[in-house]
Amino acid sequence: FIDSTRSPESLTIPTAGVLSASEGTVECWVYVNDIIKRQLGGFSNGMVISIPRLGGSLGIYLTHRGDFPVWEFRTYADDNTYTTKAVSNSYTPNGWHFLALRWSLDRADLFIDGVLRGTISNPKLPSGFYDIAYIGSQGHINTLIDDLRISSIARTDEEILATYNSNAPLPVD
Repeated sequence: FIDSTRSPESLTIPTAGVLSASEGTVECWVYVNDIIKRQLGGFSNGMVISIPRLGGSLGIYLTHRGDFPVWEFRTYADDNTYTTKAVSNSYTPNGWHFLALRWSLDRADLFIDGVLRGTISNPKLPSGFYDIAYIGSQGHINTLIDDLRISSIARTDEEILATYNSNAPLPVD
């Protein structure tokens, strides 16, 4: 914040040597409010995580849909086929929530506040990722994001729950 106004900002993360298309986890605390959940009829009004595949097209993402009251995560293969899962936003009343998106060759999962809320079996995955990943910058999410961890492994259910319950900053990966 600068002089009581929000300064435009965008967090981009280099993916080379950090993220693998075959497995990984992105975790962060997100302040959920009516702005992020707005229902304006558009497709993605609240993109939290976006990891483009090689060539810059969609790869893996987590968004709050603009046309339905759901969180959606989706994975794309190189041939543009995809797998998707929608999770009710009833799990995220206004306030801070811990979101974790995990993927591997056999499944992709969304955790909300340490609890598994959605699974895609046998997700379509890209062969690789583009040079950068975006956190909160595509789809113009208008909220706060805190305590981000990006892992090159698919963290276990127990690790994700323990991280949520710890009430401590995320450990360095």
